[in-house]
Amino acid sequence: MTPTNTLSQITELMTALVSLSLCNEQNFPSTHGDPTKAFEITVGNAAGMSVALKNIAYHDIYRELDEGRAFNFKMLDGALVSLRYRFQSGEVMEHSLSYFPSPDLEHFQNDPQLYLLDEVYADVVSRNIVPFPIRFDFSSDETKFVEIHHPYSHLTLGQYENCRIPEFQFAHLLDP
Repeated sequence: MTPTNTLSQITELMTALVSLSLCNEQNFPSTHGDPTKAFEITVGNAAGMSVALKNIAYHDIYRELDEGRAFNFKMLDGALVSLRYRFQSGEVMEHSLSYFPSPDLEHFQNDPQLYLLDEVYADVVSRNIVPFPIRFDFSSDETKFVEIHHPYSHLTLGQYENCRIPEFQFAHLLDP
């Protein structure tokens, strides 16, 4: 997984989502640095992503991300997706892949038939669905690693503090 390859794949994904009419807003990746040295692939307004870490209501977090355009693409149901990578000497050092579902379905409220007649949205409009963000994070930084509490690679569900599900580490099996 090289910086150039990753950037190309993100651009291809976004182009496919637009051409299939699955997203209606997009911010193509912005890059910083040299792909052979320190290199970052992010969204244009990455500084706006910090709101996701604040202790405020999810509706407010979503609104700030949306208004600040701190996402790569916005799905038709309003979900925001961001894909961020940091590389050093061609190696992935960190990534954060985030999904923020819309806290309300304004489009559904304005045109429910569009959603009710399309199988793609069957799960989205079910009354028993609770929207919550999902984030996949990785960091090779040993200073950030804390056994159990902050693994190198983990899945975070919702906005709950310390709610990380670690990726299984094969290295632990190999160490005597």
